[in-house]
Amino acid sequence: MLTAQSGTGTVLPSMHRSWSFVVLCLLGCSVPVASPGPDGVFDPKPNHDFDAPSGEVRVLGLRSETVCFTTDGSEPREEGGACAAGEPLPEAGVISLTCGERTESEALLGIKLAFSWNGQHDLKLSGNYVLDCTPPPADADGDGVPDAQDNCPVTANADQLDTNGNGIGDACENHGEPDADCDGRPDTADNCVDVWNVDQADDDRDGVGNVCDDTPRGPPALPYMNGTLAKGLPGWLDANRCSLNGCGDPSGPGSWSGDCPNGGRVSWNVSLDGLRVISAMTYTACSRDVTVPVHDYAVDPQQLDPAATVMTTFTIVADGTLTQDINFSGTGQETGSLTLGGAFTGSANSNVVITSRQRAPGSRFSIACTAGPVSGERCAPNNAAVSYVFPDWACAPGACPALPAPLVDGDGDGVFDPYDNCPTTPNADQADLDFDGLGDACDDTPGTCTGVPDGGLPPIADAGVEPDAGVSPDAGAPWALLKLKLGRCLHTNDSGGVSSTGSCDGAEENQRWEVLEQQEGKRRFRNQGTATCLTAVNWAGTIGMGDCSTGASLWQTQRYDQGGFDSNYPMRLRADAYNYCLYSDGTGLVYATQGNCGLAGTQNNRKVGIYPDGDFAQQPLQP
Repeated sequence: MLTAQSGTGTVLPSMHRSWSFVVLCLLGCSVPVASPGPDGVFDPKPNHDFDAPSGEVRVLGLRSETVCFTTDGSEPREEGGACAAGEPLPEAGVISLTCGERTESEALLGIKLAFSWNGQHDLKLSGNYVLDCTPPPADADGDGVPDAQDNCPVTANADQLDTNGNGIGDACENHGEPDADCDGRPDTADNCVDVWNVDQADDDRDGVGNVCDDTPRGPPALPYMNGTLAKGLPGWLDANRCSLNGCGDPSGPGSWSGDCPNGGRVSWNVSLDGLRVISAMTYTACSRDVTVPVHDYAVDPQQLDPAATVMTTFTIVADGTLTQDINFSGTGQETGSLTLGGAFTGSANSNVVITSRQRAPGSRFSIACTAGPVSGERCAPNNAAVSYVFPDWACAPGACPALPAPLVDGDGDGVFDPYDNCPTTPNADQADLDFDGLGDACDDTPGTCTGVPDGGLPPIADAGVEPDAGVSPDAGAPWALLKLKLGRCLHTNDSGGVSSTGSCDGAEENQRWEVLEQQEGKRRFRNQGTATCLTAVNWAGTIGMGDCSTGASLWQTQRYDQGGFDSNYPMRLRADAYNYCLYSDGTGLVYATQGNCGLAGTQNNRKVGIYPDGDFAQQPLQP
């Protein structure tokens, strides 16, 4: 039982309630400006994906205040205008993020701030950012061609010569060497010895090819148990306050303290500061149980059923202070931080918005943890603080790992559909005697090698040979439509640039693109109507049409699975000259912005399918 030690009246226990004082506010009342939130302080905003091994974040609006920061997961602390923990913000206001020893393709790094604001000290903010820390591509034979693009990864062949056009370099064409799956790739150079796979695709880079890998994209992403802690903490706080004097509101300033149920103490101090009410709740090794729903991994190990939960009780122990600063109408905010122990080891920063004496939608807790009790979940790496949003306590966009779409093997042959060369006809061996990408089991002309893959795409040009920009395209040459998942096709426009249209029509010459293949997964797209190539014009993101012989007309055709892989729109077009990807909106504009390749929520505007002959009933070119 918590007992009042000073002050009068009842106390407010519930975190979602504020304090109501009957006060006559004359004309001229004002409300202090609240400290800014993460979106107003960090540029770019939290959860930005730099899609690079480093990035810079600028801190805005706090330059006249004392600001301390950390990027290693530790807690910064500001005291009396100086940094007691962490580093002072550089004069330029820029914080640099780098991968260090990280190797993940989507490495989550956190920035934590402690700062002063309008006379308040040690206020806290945090933001998470994503870097691409993927190591440089492997090149086992040292010929300068990454293994993933090397047509002979075990024998040096920088020229990548492939005389018969079957996707296997002359340097390691089967010359009597053992070849169990008869795919022309010798067993010594084959990452699926018993299953036909000329392309040697290996999405998770584990040395086992996609077609014979039970988990071709690696193990499923585990949810962060930071979220479980975020859901449990409000109830824990509410329960502690509710044990104070029957959940009543205070009628004036005062101080109260008492014992917590499982040990430790809690103290509460309410004071007036002009037209504001300042209420500080301090926990000292305060221990209490809380019960929350947790995903039932025993019943649903693949996390396919969100309703599969089990109520679980945890003990949370907290040290620290949360302070509410509100006006007499019950509007303001709560800030402060707690160090957490018990079942979880971690910390919590509050950025709760209070409106009409209640938590307002958009209120956030930033939760970091290093250990916890939930089997099947993990703490966010590097002790990163992840923001969770009231009222659902959902993870802030881009901060938590997205669960991948389940892979399906529709024909039951042991090869998942995105990697199956006959996804509706069982063919466990994936045999493809004519090397056309279509398995013999569903190919009307198996064993016939024409030198041109099914679908009419042109054969791969000799490595390093540039297309002749001075020769007009042949109207009878193989062509394709470039369609974005947004539902629009690329075309040249009257001003000599490039646009998109919702009316995809292969009869329109300005929508026809010849796909000119180059080395290392790069392609040029030459328009039959203008004899010019799709071009990244400048670093600012302008995309247009230009000379096919320049480096600006080279595009990396990359597998793109953000938001789930879609074999109908499997690629993104990334400018080889700049760090951005082609993008189109609903108005027909085609452009890019720096670093937009991984921008969450707009991926359908970048996902592209390259459809030979404009036939949308067939699978497009796969990466």
